[in-house]
Amino acid sequence: MLKKEMIFKKKLFFYFLGSLSLIVGFIFKENSAGGGEHDFLIVYQFIEAFSKDLGIGFKRYFSNTAILVHPPSFYLLAGLLTKIFGNFFVFQIFYLILCLCLPYIFYKILKEKFSNNTNYLFYISLIIFLSPYFRTSAVWTLGDNLSLIFFGLFVFYLVRGEKRDSSSDFLFSLIFLVLCSYTRYYYAIFWIYFIYVYYQKFKFKNLLNFLLLSIFFAIPVFIYFFYIINYHNYFDLLKSYTTLNIFFPIIQILSILSFYFIPFIYFSFDKIKKFFKNRKKIMSVFFISTFFILIFEYFNFLPILGGGVFFKLYKSLEINVIIYISIFISIFSIIFFSDHEKGEIKLKNYILFICLFASFPFSFIYQKYLDPLFFLLFFGLLESKQINKLIIHKNISLPLTYIYFAIFLLFALYYYLI
Repeated sequence: MLKKEMIFKKKLFFYFLGSLSLIVGFIFKENSAGGGEHDFLIVYQFIEAFSKDLGIGFKRYFSNTAILVHPPSFYLLAGLLTKIFGNFFVFQIFYLILCLCLPYIFYKILKEKFSNNTNYLFYISLIIFLSPYFRTSAVWTLGDNLSLIFFGLFVFYLVRGEKRDSSSDFLFSLIFLVLCSYTRYYYAIFWIYFIYVYYQKFKFKNLLNFLLLSIFFAIPVFIYFFYIINYHNYFDLLKSYTTLNIFFPIIQILSILSFYFIPFIYFSFDKIKKFFKNRKKIMSVFFISTFFILIFEYFNFLPILGGGVFFKLYKSLEINVIIYISIFISIFSIIFFSDHEKGEIKLKNYILFICLFASFPFSFIYQKYLDPLFFLLFFGLLESKQINKLIIHKNISLPLTYIYFAIFLLFALYYYLI
């Protein structure tokens, strides 16, 4: 009993330490993602307008065509809560506390998915505190973390529903996916993954009900899009943010993902040796990687904004091989970690990655779109024997993982400070 109490106190201490670091970041206005203050100045004017009156809020919102890329739900909710609290600063404190739920939700996902050493899983979940993007959203009261909280709950109930054959959990999962999509449009594409998983588990049982319910939840969206398309030149706005060249966002996403795959590839080194003995798999890695490298060379992709760590290195050093390596690492990792227990290709894993790529058809992909989303997808939704082995055998070195992502956080702080 005393040992359990000591373990609990230790876990509470580290969670408190992570929370305290976020509070310190809030006091000193940490801007580790770079655009926090700039985004806040844009967001605040809409929150302030909605806090005064709904009519004023919507008038301000629709008067700025560029802001229509984001739904008004976060500004509306933040404005109403600011009015209830009577002070925007109080709402900021409330939102900061709410953001502290995300690492805990991540822990609940890990616990539900793996059900082994809960202490080990708890310390893995604290990686979220080292995300510059999670921290910036919490410190500067941006809507990204709210959408991630809803997405995390979507993942949790989906994992639990699949594990327990529970339609009610699938229902909760759908509701949180809808809430998530109402906060950030691009998460809506994961509905395809949700329906596929439900069909695999229950076939046609209640599937029609879920489809009809999805349409019902989407009615306000259809009305909203009908309005902005007809009265606010929404298609012209989309042209300035999106691209019809599907390879452009895919290459950027692959480059960004490689940064997060690297430590887990390192921890799987012994298993990789066995993987390389399978000629079909490694040949597919080389073939797909070569294809995307040639595409990169042909179109000479170089995003003006965003692109992630390796694109920034590429811009600074002008060495193409940096992008080649990052593309190879991501494709290798996707194929390596997508193997199922019996070695067959797991279709749902590839549907998951297709949904991820399809979610961001933008000209510029920022790393914040995938962090800490990567951890929710990698540990929560990806069905992988390799990840299972990493967790079961505790092959993920917590000190090395913390050091890796802490260095990234410190580098981000330094990069945007100078």
